[in-house]
Parts: sequence; C-alpha cells; structure tokens
Amino acid sequence: MKAHKFLLPLVALATIGGTGLFVSRSPLSAQESLDPPAFEIAPYGRPSEIAKTTDELERGHKLFEYNCASCHGAGHDHPGTEALEKRYGETKPAVLALRADIPPNLTKYYVRTGASVMPFFRKADISDADLEAIALYLARNIPPSK
Repeated sequence: MKAHKFLLPLVALATIGGTGLFVSRSPLSAQESLDPPAFEIAPYGRPSEIAKTTDELERGHKLFEYNCASCHGAGHDHPGTEALEKRYGETKPAVLALRADIPPNLTKYYVRTGASVMPFFRKADISDADLEAIALYLARNIPPSK
C-alpha cells in the first residue's frame, strides 16, 4: 500500500505535468525535444532573481560533489548520468552540472521523492539548507527570462 501512495503522485506528475519522465514510451518528435520544459521556478521568481553569490555557488558545488556526483558526475560509471544519457540522447546534456534547464523546485522534488532507480533522500540525509544550495548550484546556468 505504501508503494502505491508513492507511485500515484509520480504518475500524476508525469501525466499532468507533460514531462513524460515516467510514462512516455514513444520517442519525442524533433519539436517536442526542443520545447522548453513546462516548469516554473516558484517560489524563486525568474532565474535572474536567484541569488548567485560565489559563496553560495561554491557551497552548492561542494555539496553536489559530495552527495550527487557519484551518480550524476561526468564520465562513465555514473548510473544517473548514464540513465539521463539514454533518456535524452544528444538533445540535452546528461551531466546535471552542464544543464541549463533544471529549476530549483525540480531538483528539490527529485531529491525528496526519488525517481526511477534514484532513491529519495530524507532531511536527515540532506538538510533543507543543503538541498537549497545544491538546487541553486544546478540552476546557475538557467538564462534570464526575456
């Protein structure tokens, strides 16, 4: 029963959110793969409004390297990177640190709930403050809205 409570929100998000991360089985058309994701960066506002001080980014980078890079680092032998490479092919970088389309709320969602083979992380594993730093580090490449 507990597994069903966990899966229902993920299936609903994938279906309603249009991300297709969990339920899409057909390849994306060329146009669909170029369309930006339909995520908002709430409650942060536009990416240009995200505080990007050197200290915050450095802290987020160190926390990412410690907590995330073993699965999502560059190169082979990183299961998260390999899974994203299979998922996106050449349309998006598989290495999370190179992406420019990961809003902070999306990072927080996947870290707290997990996805596919990625486990979830409790607040005892990664604190909210540390997760905030990681999320802002991964959002640093998002271009400002026009």
